[in-house]
Amino acid sequence: MSADATTGWSVMGTGTIATEHMVNAIRAIGHHPLWVVSRRKRDAADFAEDLEIPKCSTDLARVLRDPAVGFSYVSARLARRPHYISAAAGAGKHVLCDGPIAPTSKAAAAMVNACRNAGVLLAVNQPFRASGVHQTMRRLIADGEVGQVLSVLVVRGGPHGLGFRRSEPPDESDKIFLGASVDDIDLARFLTNAEPVEVNAVSSPPGDLPSLLAYTLRLDNGGILQVHESFRT
Repeated sequence: MSADATTGWSVMGTGTIATEHMVNAIRAIGHHPLWVVSRRKRDAADFAEDLEIPKCSTDLARVLRDPAVGFSYVSARLARRPHYISAAAGAGKHVLCDGPIAPTSKAAAAMVNACRNAGVLLAVNQPFRASGVHQTMRRLIADGEVGQVLSVLVVRGGPHGLGFRRSEPPDESDKIFLGASVDDIDLARFLTNAEPVEVNAVSSPPGDLPSLLAYTLRLDNGGILQVHESFRT
């Protein structure tokens, strides 16, 4: 089946989530990844070959001019995501982006406004929400099967700096806590249907790489969210 603007995608960035999950997810709904875009030609070519995507380029404008592309999936490093989102929105492409979509809340709000003004959809990929386990937990909580949830504890961690497949190591090591925190807080929001209203946090002394972070959030339903994130081996 040939692709058109109702099924064609460009993949912007060559991240692990795209490699291991999202390209297959796009195909699973009957859509077609048509292009890979990366700042590095070798990365784009390797990714396209590995994932059997027909075209690759470092020229973003060229990709967005393709009339067969109706959607853009952004899996680039955090600092590059606003650039890709703005470009795709300006070209009239709907956007799916890994979260967080920008390094700051101000930049994220600007991306939301850019897509709204362009009349395109901006969706954030939050993989934790797609988990069958988490969806079952959400249903049980909503149905009152476990009573009122007053405390949520999230603990995650592992060695930092592993699993990067492309030619260069990541240049945003200090942003790993932002991505992890967005995921963890959104998971609590998803499970409890509550919003954070107050936060307290403490971290290990800053160094070359992130290591430890702990924080507590008070939710508007009276519950407490506690999170511990560690990336020290």
